[in-house]
Amino acid sequence: AAFEQGEAVTGSDIIENYLFIAVNTLLPTLFYQVPRPMIKNKPAGSPYSAEVLNELVKNYINDEVKKEFQMVILDAFLAYGYGCMKVGYNSRRGRVQQNRVKEILTGRKESKYPDNMEATVEFLKYERPVLLRQSPKDVILDHTQPFGKGQRVTFRYKRTLKELMDSNLYSLSSNFISFFKHRGEGDERKITLDLIEHWIMIDGYAWKLVYVQEWEDEPLAWGRSVYRWLPYSLLRFNMPPDRLYPVSHGQQAYKAQVELNYLNTLWKEHIDKVRRQHLIDVNALTESGRTTLKANIIDGIVECNRPVNGVYQQIVSQPMSADVYSNIQNVRAYLKLLLSTSGAKAGEPESKLATVERMKAMGDVLRTSGMQDAIRDFMKDVIRKTVQNVVDLGDPELTILITKKDIYDPLTGEPVTGKKIQIGGVDGLRLKGEDERSLIVGDITTDYIYDVDITSAARPDFPVIRKQLAEAIQLAVTLRPMLKEKNKDIDIVELLQDYFNTFDTIPNPSKYIVDLSPEQVSEQAEQVSEQARLQNILAGIKSSKGVPEENAVIQGAEQVQTDTEGLNTLGEV
Repeated sequence: AAFEQGEAVTGSDIIENYLFIAVNTLLPTLFYQVPRPMIKNKPAGSPYSAEVLNELVKNYINDEVKKEFQMVILDAFLAYGYGCMKVGYNSRRGRVQQNRVKEILTGRKESKYPDNMEATVEFLKYERPVLLRQSPKDVILDHTQPFGKGQRVTFRYKRTLKELMDSNLYSLSSNFISFFKHRGEGDERKITLDLIEHWIMIDGYAWKLVYVQEWEDEPLAWGRSVYRWLPYSLLRFNMPPDRLYPVSHGQQAYKAQVELNYLNTLWKEHIDKVRRQHLIDVNALTESGRTTLKANIIDGIVECNRPVNGVYQQIVSQPMSADVYSNIQNVRAYLKLLLSTSGAKAGEPESKLATVERMKAMGDVLRTSGMQDAIRDFMKDVIRKTVQNVVDLGDPELTILITKKDIYDPLTGEPVTGKKIQIGGVDGLRLKGEDERSLIVGDITTDYIYDVDITSAARPDFPVIRKQLAEAIQLAVTLRPMLKEKNKDIDIVELLQDYFNTFDTIPNPSKYIVDLSPEQVSEQAEQVSEQARLQNILAGIKSSKGVPEENAVIQGAEQVQTDTEGLNTLGEV
């Protein structure tokens, strides 16, 4: 019951806990690290814009968001059958709070905001994308449409009155506050409210309705948002076409786990109860023998007056039927099949045959690959919506760094490799504006390709990848002269960065690859020119007339006589 309600199932609840093994081994199999976005431009887009978007998304999809992704994957695999990530954009406002005491004593205002800003004026506290896992038990999907195709969705939240007032998201009337404030003895932190957030698509836009239960006559918010889609992304692994809420692997496995737990309990109780029984003629024992028997009880003692054979007789107990043991093995095999993608295997293999084991391994790889594809599609959807929200709604005040080569600023036409660009703020640039000087060129939805690096979807076999990259670098160096003859080249630096990325201890390989200083560039050019000059001299010597070839010189040296005769001959010449 606790598992079906989405609560944690501890190890003490289940005797032979396969689900616990699955939880601990599932994430490294299906999700390894923070997804690395790969945004590329189509011909209508711009390489410069694609790099700006890549850096923006990397800034927001970090280790904190990684935990939200992990929870969504667990929801889809174990508990609910699907996972939900809320994807939106949030701007929070605050008020400048001047320290009047310090201002009076020192004459200085302790504030990072402009001096002409009044103490009661509102300012933009922060703005960033919203990427939060929503528990499916608090998400109500559109049952009239297939999964993921609905035109409305409802989120349920638990909020205290204090949190709702401090969020500054909604305009709360005095009647609203006074109506709820009498609860909790006037302490706003103890008053819990059920907040309902409903989204519905109307004329191509998502409309938002927010209200609190018991205060439904006066909604906190109602109006059209700028979203062109419902602000969420869904993930599921099982794809039944006729069910809105699909059954997860965990729900199926939990039923088998309960059955296994029941069978194991029966088996354990039977083992505890099955004890060898002994009939003892107590009348045939002396008082000392009775005392010794009671002090050294062996198994079960049944006192009697007339045993069949002498003073002692053993009663043979019937063991548990073999069908029960085979049923336990069948349930274990079923659990291993359901949880095979998580590596939740225990005990001896079902077959010693190499062919069977190889086929099982291939099936595991196939199922894992299918789940990773579903995770990648889910992440791509989250990245695309995040980019759209940041460009359409945000003016974030942050600085990004362009690291790709041969990227030119469309505003100035200058190369921007290694250049820092401030987005937002007083001196920063806007992502997208009404004029032609926008940083983002083209349509975000149609002119760019959104993908995620495959190595971020599952833990790769780094030694194998490292070996392949080393062979690729060696092959590239070998073929580079031939490619240059065809006006082609290979970026060895990019290959080297990919090689460094396979090391966990090198999170930022770019910092190890530095540009040469002007002095080093000129010195290297001089060395190259000197080598070229020497090669030209050698080529000229070999091609000049009267100079013997190398083989001729060697053969002539073999024919030269030595000792005195040789000296006389050379003298005559």
